[in-house]
Amino acid sequence: MSDSRFKSFLERMGKFGFEMDDRLEQKSVNGLLGMYASQAIPQGTLLGKFPISMMIPRSESIEFEDGPNKETQSLVHALAIQLADKESPYQCYFEYCGDLAEREDRSVCFFKTEDFSALDKMNPLLAQMAITSRNSWEHLIQTVATKDPSLDKDPIMLASLIYRERCWGEGLGFLPGIDLFNHNTHSQISPQRALINDEKCLVLIADKDIAAGEEIKITYGRKDMFKFAFNYDFFDPSDFHIISYSARITQAISDAFVLKIVENLQQHYPVHIFEANGVQKFAINESSAYFLEQGPNSAMVDLVSRLAISNEVDLKRGHADEKTTARYMLYILQSFKNANKSLSISRDSVPEKLRSFHDMLVAELAILDANIKVVEPRCA
Repeated sequence: MSDSRFKSFLERMGKFGFEMDDRLEQKSVNGLLGMYASQAIPQGTLLGKFPISMMIPRSESIEFEDGPNKETQSLVHALAIQLADKESPYQCYFEYCGDLAEREDRSVCFFKTEDFSALDKMNPLLAQMAITSRNSWEHLIQTVATKDPSLDKDPIMLASLIYRERCWGEGLGFLPGIDLFNHNTHSQISPQRALINDEKCLVLIADKDIAAGEEIKITYGRKDMFKFAFNYDFFDPSDFHIISYSARITQAISDAFVLKIVENLQQHYPVHIFEANGVQKFAINESSAYFLEQGPNSAMVDLVSRLAISNEVDLKRGHADEKTTARYMLYILQSFKNANKSLSISRDSVPEKLRSFHDMLVAELAILDANIKVVEPRCA
């Protein structure tokens, strides 16, 4: 990627109020573009800013149905409109977003039946999550296309992929320029709101002193390693990884006692109750509970203690005892480990597009073993 293209991008984005510290440069290292410090940058430096008023506004021309997906559908529709309009002033926003063709060989959204079958042999839970993700993507496209038949499908597809890969939650949406920074979970840098010269902006602030030549990474947030891999289409073995129970598991409400457990859970967590194939199920939306690389965090222990309730005494107390909690946690970890078949499958035997998933599953096994080592003694 030529330096002149990056400078041209900054110049055009500058007309929208976007700014980046002039000690930042874009470089390609091992085929991956990233943002690097050309000189030392001290902690607290404003690395970049983007005026909130310059964000692509959500679509108001189409009324999407109320629900948890309304904001996503509206944003994708807005992005698709700008992508389809070659005279749109926002065209420069998409300079580094790529096209559909470059995603066809790597994104789960374009996987074929044989690709999902290969994933299933390595880990059926991963395969099912990837299929669900692809199906959700297709449903999003269909919804927007049905609501606005004037739009061609290609810009809707590309807009939905940009949403998956580059848009931020909490109402932030698409932040061009800021999306040029690669992710690292260890980073403390993420977009934050600030008032600069009486203008509301989203900014990136250096969390530490940055040495000349160092890549500057930001965090996209802590996500289950499976979801991170199939949403962003890559796996970074050098990063910090987590395993989230909530992101992976739904459970059946099989009897009245399980319903009581769910009611207890609802006092502490957002719980989604739904029906699938005639069976009532529940999912816990608790993003802060996960297995870390060396053991479960305290939020994970607390969550499992409420899932492990097995009698009226525990239910009245609101959680299971420590030993029962540990045994239930060990059961979860062993279940995850039993689903992982990566060591029985040669990396070279899987299609190239799936090798990063194989690498991820090998890394997952190491994390699961480390957690089992911590939890097992607590079961005695």
